[in-house]
Amino acid sequence: MTPYSGLLFCTATMLLLLALFSSQQRHQQVAYWFGWLMLTAAIYCFGYGMELASSTPQQVKLWLHFQYLGVAYIPALILLTAICYQNQHQAPTGLVVFLLALGTLTLAMHWSNDSHHLFYQTQHPIWVNGLAISQLEFGPWYYVHLISTNLALLISCLLFYRVWRVSEQYYRSPALLILLGSLAPWCCYLLYLLGLSPDGIDSSPFGFIVSGPLFAWGLFRYRLVNLLPIARERVFDELTDVVLVLDKNQRIVDFNAQARVQFPQLSPHAIGQPLSTLAPFLFRQLSAQEKRTTPFYEQQHWFELHRHPLQNKGQQRIGEALVLRDVTEQQRLHQQLKLHAEVDALTGLLNRRMILGFLETKLQRAAADSTFALLIFDIDHFKQFNDSRGHLAGDALLASLAPALRLQLPGEALFGRYGGDEFLVLLPCMTESAALTLATHLNRQSQHQFAVSLSLGVAQWHAGMSDTELLHKADNALYLAKQRGRAQAAAYSDIENSAADASVEIAEFNQ
Repeated sequence: MTPYSGLLFCTATMLLLLALFSSQQRHQQVAYWFGWLMLTAAIYCFGYGMELASSTPQQVKLWLHFQYLGVAYIPALILLTAICYQNQHQAPTGLVVFLLALGTLTLAMHWSNDSHHLFYQTQHPIWVNGLAISQLEFGPWYYVHLISTNLALLISCLLFYRVWRVSEQYYRSPALLILLGSLAPWCCYLLYLLGLSPDGIDSSPFGFIVSGPLFAWGLFRYRLVNLLPIARERVFDELTDVVLVLDKNQRIVDFNAQARVQFPQLSPHAIGQPLSTLAPFLFRQLSAQEKRTTPFYEQQHWFELHRHPLQNKGQQRIGEALVLRDVTEQQRLHQQLKLHAEVDALTGLLNRRMILGFLETKLQRAAADSTFALLIFDIDHFKQFNDSRGHLAGDALLASLAPALRLQLPGEALFGRYGGDEFLVLLPCMTESAALTLATHLNRQSQHQFAVSLSLGVAQWHAGMSDTELLHKADNALYLAKQRGRAQAAAYSDIENSAADASVEIAEFNQ
């Protein structure tokens, strides 16, 4: 036993414990690969500790073979750990297979070196200060292993650095720990390759003396395998909404990938440019609203704009984040629902609920001296029409008649289906006599265009009259038209006049 071996055995024990801890977090992809990395590093440290303590060439060769159970796979495992740590999901299957196959091939080349000498051309130990130091002359495959190892370590460190650079403050400490822990063995490996390690010792496993405590601190203090960094592009760039970050002078500070789709003029050169130049319509909306999120129409799309103020630690406003959401589809569905709720599907007119609602509202808002007439009508003998020609023909008649009659109405009129073949027409600013003339015209138009006649009733609104009373009077006028033989219009004043005449006749008779 030597002090170097004892140090490596302690490091191997720590790394093995880290591997066991990570194995309990197997639902995390990064924990899976991190656990295997710690296990292979433990094998490497233990094997090299035993090699240094060996007393015969056979023992040196045995423990050198044992080390490569770990050494061969460390480049693959640290790269897979880095990929999962950054992306938070499994590495591509093809890459996993390639990296592990390369490690297996390196292991096979090392174990079978005696038959081909492609890994080591020569291999023999010497003893320096009681340490077994392997003297190795590298073969072609060792250089393949050397290049692939350094490339994997370089890419891994770059990925860890990128995670550290773009992570939020809360995630930066664990990201920095894993970066430093990955750099230590690599730096020691480079010292060994450059011949700068003392007594020719392979200094690579000693780098894990630094990595072990760093990884342990990260696992137990920050729980590295659970506290995955939410990398900027995983949230910011994958949002389907447009996100723009502005400073307090409304200059662009940052934007996501969807913003580049919506505003193709955005590029890295756009940073620092005013919003008014790069997105004029968005700038106009900012000027027109504060925190309202009312949808607006622009570029043949409907958008919602949400504004989120940004403050520094001193609660001072330093800018704002704009979230622009395309709500065209929602608006379309909203309009469809509104249409179904307000419009009669067969005729395209206002439905019963809407036309009666408008009648109530109009009368509530009418001034005492306002003129307002109500027209109600139905199709003569519509039941016989349905019975003789079928309900589909009846529906077709209603669907054709309603829009044709709507064209004959004044612009301010409101036209709705009251039920079945009955219709209401609200006529603001129109007297009963004018409404009666219009009703007669509608009847003639229906007979001329569709060969069906109408019975129509007209009533005049007076101050203090409710919508129910007005509707009742118009309905009575309609029945008067039917009593007179249909195919005509009648006014409620005719009923009042008839009642007045009847009262006079009774009075004369009594006298």
